[in-house]
Amino acid sequence: MFENDQKLCIQCFDTMLEGICIIDQSGKIIRNNKSFEEIFGFDRDELIDQSIDILIPIESRKLHQEHLRNFYKSPVTFKKRQGREFRALKKDGSSVYVEIGLNQLEFNGNVYTKTSVTDISNRKQKEFEIVGLNRELKGAVAKQTLELRKLVSELQKSNKALVKEVKQKELAEIQAKQALKKEKELHLLQTKFLSMVSHEFKTPLSGMLTSISLIKKYTENLNQAPLDKHIETINRLIFQLNNVLNDFLFLEKSDSYKMVYTKLEFDICELIHEANQDLENILKSGQYIEFECPEKEIIIYQDRTIVDFIYRNLLSNAIKYSEENNKIEVALWTDNELHLEIIDSGIGIPKPEQKHLFERFFRASNALFLQGSGIGLNMVKHHLEEIGGKISFESEEHKGSRFTIQIPCGR
Repeated sequence: MFENDQKLCIQCFDTMLEGICIIDQSGKIIRNNKSFEEIFGFDRDELIDQSIDILIPIESRKLHQEHLRNFYKSPVTFKKRQGREFRALKKDGSSVYVEIGLNQLEFNGNVYTKTSVTDISNRKQKEFEIVGLNRELKGAVAKQTLELRKLVSELQKSNKALVKEVKQKELAEIQAKQALKKEKELHLLQTKFLSMVSHEFKTPLSGMLTSISLIKKYTENLNQAPLDKHIETINRLIFQLNNVLNDFLFLEKSDSYKMVYTKLEFDICELIHEANQDLENILKSGQYIEFECPEKEIIIYQDRTIVDFIYRNLLSNAIKYSEENNKIEVALWTDNELHLEIIDSGIGIPKPEQKHLFERFFRASNALFLQGSGIGLNMVKHHLEEIGGKISFESEEHKGSRFTIQIPCGR
């Protein structure tokens, strides 16, 4: 039906979606369809009789002409998707990326090349973007790799330093343990020595106190005021030394874990009156203790020995660090706990040194001329904490001190 219908053939040629171009052996365009013109931006029949070089970039034309000559000498068919890709020129001078398919045909004794052309600019643009992204990615990977190598190198150095530091710390720990062991051994020897010395001193001191009491008894009817004064001085000094030895014995018990806390009910006012009476032996001339129990009796439930030790220690300090003719006040009250205050107007504690007051063997700079061991307040705080109590103080140099203790007193 359609045989030899030239118009139909032309219409089919022009309406093909891909660009078609037929060139002769000299490279002149003999025929092209509408799609071919649209790809390169030319008007109808504007490319007829033009050299195909018009579509080739100047720098590639010589190579293209050589390819064309070789193609005519040795024709090779390039099918779609198996053809060549290259950059071509549009009418306005801009570039367009195309893929071409080639094959030869003969007509009326002449040889022609039929070229099928597909615009692949969008695809190439995507490829260029991918290439650019790959380049950026490679750059980023290279940079990250360099940074990682640097970091690994630093980590290796840090690891070596850390290993060295760990070894040093392990060595220091071993040395510290050895030193601590030696210190504990030395401390144990010191404690045993103090205990032995304290026991050895207490026996003759007790005998001396007994003898002084007998001397006072035998001289009661004699008017020997100077003798009485010296007897009182000896008595006071022996009592002070006895208190120091008691502190060391208490320290020995505490450090050797021999201290056992035993709670029982007792009258705190009775304990204070007994301690006040005993400590009258060390009162200086004109000193006196002012205490009045708020009730007839106040029964508390606590370790009596510990409470007695704490009170006597604080009261003897108040006496020791106060001048003659001064009052020492003792105040007492209870709520859920026992509150006890001992107030003096003595030498006080220098402000910069107050933070060290409860450290073992510490003595304030303004108290070095007075006898003392520097362990009393340390043990007071220790035993208070052991029975759940607290101690606080306020002090001003040359004006005196106020010590306050809180002790749990219920069952």
